[in-house]
Amino acid sequence: MMENRRFRMIGYSGGAIFFPYWGKALIDIQGIRALERFPALREHGRDRPVGVIDRLVKGRELLAEGYFLDTTDGRESRNLIEQGYPWQASVGLWVEEAEEIKQGERGKANGQAVEGPAVIFRASELKEISFVSLGADSSTSIAVAASLGAVQSEWDQNPELRREFNHDFGCYAAYQRAMARKKPPKEQPQPFNLEAARGEWDRSPALRKEFNQDFNCYASFKQAEVKGQVRIFRR
Repeated sequence: MMENRRFRMIGYSGGAIFFPYWGKALIDIQGIRALERFPALREHGRDRPVGVIDRLVKGRELLAEGYFLDTTDGRESRNLIEQGYPWQASVGLWVEEAEEIKQGERGKANGQAVEGPAVIFRASELKEISFVSLGADSSTSIAVAASLGAVQSEWDQNPELRREFNHDFGCYAAYQRAMARKKPPKEQPQPFNLEAARGEWDRSPALRKEFNQDFNCYASFKQAEVKGQVRIFRR
């Protein structure tokens, strides 16, 4: 049996990608539905199971977590990750509702705009996500989820950390995802300013979506950032 069987991925980055037949398209992440457990495949091969996806997180990106199967493709895919192979992810979905964006028009989904001609998949069923070498969405990635387990362990063992984030691990996970995207500051951050944070919050729909419409969660993140309590895990 393989140790550390969990993986996590950016299944879709939220931006425009090219689909055969459809052309340029955005997938409305909030319109995606899926079973509680569904396949992770290799190169979209129905006879090449890598694992089982058992968790989706829908925000500006589509994040997925699951576990490797003890199959040839499961073992090889995991071993390649550990050797540094840059797997990308590719979604396999059935389109149920599509909005056409004509030439000269603009559509929006996932906090991003797309210029026509294009299509936005407003409703779709996610059938599988594949480990691929060359995906249509080059901003995707896949990693073994060991570091996420370390973060969970830190959360479980640190009462002060849980108080800092109001005993909300989902809030802390959002904080970690945000910090993973940030570059190290060139200088010390300014002292926390609640009024400034509120102004930034009110001006940015994408920021509110990132923190699940919870300003207190965002305020905790900003206070932790000022205190230097930055704990980053790789995806």
